Amino acid sequence: NAGFRETEVQEKKRQQYAKEIQAIYVAIKKNAPPE
Repeated sequence: NAGFRETEVQEKKRQQYAKEIQAIYVAIKKNAPPE
């Protein structure tokens, strides 16, 4: 099913994007001065 395959690709892209966002968020948290 082509539709399923496309969904699978989108899901992998979404997970990769989420990992990058989390990494950036963690980096910002580490670099941010404590309040």
